[in-house]
Amino acid sequence: MRISKSEDEIEAVKYAKGLWHSIHPDFLEDQITRSLERLGLETIDVYLLHNPEYYMQWAIRDRMPEDEAREIYEARIQKAFAYLETEVERGRIKWYGISSNTFVKPEDAVDRTSLERIWSSTTPQPPPSKGGGISHFGVVQFPMNLYERGGLLEKNQEKSTKSVVEFAREKDLGVLINRPLNAFSNNMLIRLADYPDREFPPVQEITDLVHDLKLQEEEFKNGPLKDISLNSQAYDAVRKLLALGEALDGKWDRLASFDEWRDLLYTVIKPRLQYAFDLLRDTAKTNPEVFASLQDYAESIDVVMEHITNFYTTKAFERSQAIHNKLDDVLPDEYSGLSLSQKAILILRSIEGVSSVLVGMRSDEYVEDVVHGLQAKKVEGVEKVWERLAV
Repeated sequence: MRISKSEDEIEAVKYAKGLWHSIHPDFLEDQITRSLERLGLETIDVYLLHNPEYYMQWAIRDRMPEDEAREIYEARIQKAFAYLETEVERGRIKWYGISSNTFVKPEDAVDRTSLERIWSSTTPQPPPSKGGGISHFGVVQFPMNLYERGGLLEKNQEKSTKSVVEFAREKDLGVLINRPLNAFSNNMLIRLADYPDREFPPVQEITDLVHDLKLQEEEFKNGPLKDISLNSQAYDAVRKLLALGEALDGKWDRLASFDEWRDLLYTVIKPRLQYAFDLLRDTAKTNPEVFASLQDYAESIDVVMEHITNFYTTKAFERSQAIHNKLDDVLPDEYSGLSLSQKAILILRSIEGVSSVLVGMRSDEYVEDVVHGLQAKKVEGVEKVWERLAV
């Protein structure tokens, strides 16, 4: 039998390996202090509780009854809000809110964060700087994009009569949209951006090159590597990491998208190969056979990775063009010249009640693209556009 746990006994929950989550006042005080120090500020304009639904997801996995879990969950939020009100009084924050991926889920979703229930549970304190509202709970954040449209189209507030965007707009809450360009659909990441159309050889030719790469690895491991003086740990690492051909043989064209290939390439393939080459660097300087084998292998790797990258880039190009075509069918002609990311952001910022669309700015190119897109006027009647996209 499961033993019930009170809220105070669960100040932090283990959401995943290496990931603990808490919104307890003691933790919030520490984090606000650290944030102010790092930012060099006296006041944070908006402070958000990030993904408080992690508690609900943990509780359900822990087989806690749903009603009990939700009661504790909402009590945790109320306790956090009560503490954040004291931070407003201290002048360390101005407003607070919640960033939750589950604001947009259907009304019957176990881990849904109900904006309506949170709103109704806060103590009325009309702030002077807003035209209404209660306490200093003033901002919500959630994901929304061309594929994940729940924020606007999922009627999950007030007995399935309003969406979270509509409810927030009615209550004069600030609405921040995240992940406008990184959509998840059918367990696949879809990057809403334009890609070039690349050339690549026939698929069978790439398959043959990958198989040849596997044979090169086997030849090196059964030949020159056996005569190299390495400690056992380094030797095992080289044998394990020089295996790109083996890993891709028969599977290289089965990845879901360019984004999956890119992540695999830069977070797994390249670091592992580089580490293996580093272990063999000193030997290659003095052993001509090892140097020649590694040089041939590196050249083969470059060719294979270039062809596979071009293959997935072209698939991404074709997908982006299909999305462009669908958008052009529902948007006025004046927007046809915009990039895909510009269109995706435009129809989000055109929604009445959306305060800001949050976009990653990892490069100058991203910044220039977004800034250029901001010159386009908002789409009139954009909610009809969203409804047509959902069909």
